[in-house]
Amino acid sequence: MTTIDTKRLRELAEKATQGPLMVVKHYGLPGDGDEFFIENGHQIIAQRLDEQDACLIDAALNALPALLDAYEALCEIAEQDQINLALDPEWPQRIARAALEGKSK
Repeated sequence: MTTIDTKRLRELAEKATQGPLMVVKHYGLPGDGDEFFIENGHQIIAQRLDEQDACLIDAALNALPALLDAYEALCEIAEQDQINLALDPEWPQRIARAALEGKSK
């Protein structure tokens, strides 16, 4: 499993321009096409992006704090599962049996 340096990502996010971020469409001259910018309401963060890139960056940056929280919580659960398994090799089977018994009631 790939590990993610959540501390480093949080530090980078804290130092970066704060959101919430939004994609803003800037209409180009006829024939030039439209451009998409990422803004935070006060300043332009990125400019001259195509729509798909702008939307991805916007969604990823806005979701980053929640994704990091979820990843860290899952890592804690996985670590506890490894401890449980080391202490009791039959632990997964007992959990599965209990889950199946609960569904049959």
